[in-house]
Amino acid sequence: MLRPEEREQIIRDLARGTPLAQISRKLGRSLGTIYKYKILHERKGVLVSSERKVSQKIVPFEEAISLHIKRGETNVARIFQHLRKDGYRGSYPLLNTYIRGTAQHGLKKSYPRSIRIETEPGEQAQVDWGSFGTLRINGRKEKLYAFVYVLSYSRAIYVEFVVRQNQRILQNCHIHAFTELGIPKTILYDNMKTVVLGRKKLSNGDKQILWNPTFQDFARFYGFKPMACPPYWPRAKGKVEAGVKYLRNNHAAKNLFKKDFFSLEQLNKEAKIWLDGEANQRKHGTTKEQPRRLWKKEKPFLTFPIGEAYNPSPLLHRHSTKDGLIQYKSVFYSVPMDYAQKKLFMRESIHHGLPTLEIYDRHQLIAHHEVSFKRGEWVVDTAHMAKRKSELVKEMKQKPTGLASLVVMSRDLDYYNRTV
Repeated sequence: MLRPEEREQIIRDLARGTPLAQISRKLGRSLGTIYKYKILHERKGVLVSSERKVSQKIVPFEEAISLHIKRGETNVARIFQHLRKDGYRGSYPLLNTYIRGTAQHGLKKSYPRSIRIETEPGEQAQVDWGSFGTLRINGRKEKLYAFVYVLSYSRAIYVEFVVRQNQRILQNCHIHAFTELGIPKTILYDNMKTVVLGRKKLSNGDKQILWNPTFQDFARFYGFKPMACPPYWPRAKGKVEAGVKYLRNNHAAKNLFKKDFFSLEQLNKEAKIWLDGEANQRKHGTTKEQPRRLWKKEKPFLTFPIGEAYNPSPLLHRHSTKDGLIQYKSVFYSVPMDYAQKKLFMRESIHHGLPTLEIYDRHQLIAHHEVSFKRGEWVVDTAHMAKRKSELVKEMKQKPTGLASLVVMSRDLDYYNRTV
């Protein structure tokens, strides 16, 4: 049986017009297997039967073109300029025809006509990831993703940029979305492994969803029921698909890649401004209402997080040193000097997709640092050491220094008269 990534590669190659024999050699699969999947996907409507031919002048640059488009770049003239610098020798009309045709060919999906289903207030939300190229954070090149959460009734949207898509980050993004917009009865997902491990075929021919037990525990904690889309049917969560597209074509296209460097904090601050000022205030194309206005009607039917947030990470205890340092995985982290030589608690969490060490005195958060992976390093917040530095300066001023601190031995002059 082919792996999912192999099936996706076959679809991409067939869409580009790659000969079946070439696909067979590249994947190491038999020609009959490739042909079988070609027919299967054509019957499902995933591929159009007429194959699209791609110019040999375009082929070496398909990946670069795809990356530009994923980043939200839709200006063909600008893409043309970038490709010319990389060695592209084809014409502008050839590139323009290829880019404009990408939306109509390639991985074109053909679906039967469907009826839009509208849900009641507080009934459902939909979640999806969007990919937004790469950026550098602290000198490291990271892939950038957007977590998108849409309430199906009001179309109120929450967005958070991260650099990972693992379980802990997915949960943290949910918690932030719940705090901002609320928790519905059900949340709809595609078949991401952090939510759905697979499907088990039953004796009656039906398929049972195998939920990720870690995520299922998270869902029980917050009281919502996860639901999964049918395989190969992304339109089942069309509301969040539209949300990802809206984010890509509006906020991302205008702001995301206009500067050389962004921190995740800055990206998410700007996303929050866009959400509050535009995305949730605009007149929605389907509902003809402002999402924020409909959300106010939906709010009474939603629940909101109460008490301490769900966190599967265990609390560890450490004793801080007299210098206000605490050790974690062979790295030293600073705490405010008021908490020197005390028993403290720590927990590793995720902040915008980056591992963060949170340090507590009982239930009070007193410090947080980005986790370092350099053994023996000191990660110090200068604000923590400011008080200690001022105390040392004060002590130095009070103590006499140099010759003034020496004790000089002296004798009365009569001593010498007696010895003569």
